[in-house]
Amino acid sequence: PDSEQELTPYTDVEVASERDRVTLFCNYTSSGVTLLWYRQHPKSAPQLLVMEYADITPGFTLNHDKNAKRTDLKISSAEVTDSAKYYCALMPTVTGNPETLFQKIGTEMAPHQTGSLPTSLERQYCAVPKSPYCCSIILFFKLN
Repeated sequence: PDSEQELTPYTDVEVASERDRVTLFCNYTSSGVTLLWYRQHPKSAPQLLVMEYADITPGFTLNHDKNAKRTDLKISSAEVTDSAKYYCALMPTVTGNPETLFQKIGTEMAPHQTGSLPTSLERQYCAVPKSPYCCSIILFFKLN
């Protein structure tokens, strides 16, 4: 893979309430890319949510600003069931098939339940180490 090709998170942490419109951001450095977003629930395979020009899952929309080299995943109304790890990926993925995302992760990440905020949605962003293909975003509800 091209060492110049990478995806990076836009911000570190953000909090939102249930039923909010939520936007997840990734920036990238490549040109002429096709972008995809996946969701992965614990102990499940990644699920393709949207790819450029195809909103596959209702309630999820991909926006692509080619001038700013940024992609957004918009969730129209966040619910507890949206708690998962989200991946922004470039096409082709490591396998070349958007249905079989493979990514290299140096450190496993999982939602945490710390703090004493009321039930709310928190987004925590992290770049996937040593992989030019994905950046991962953890989306979860923080419990009392």
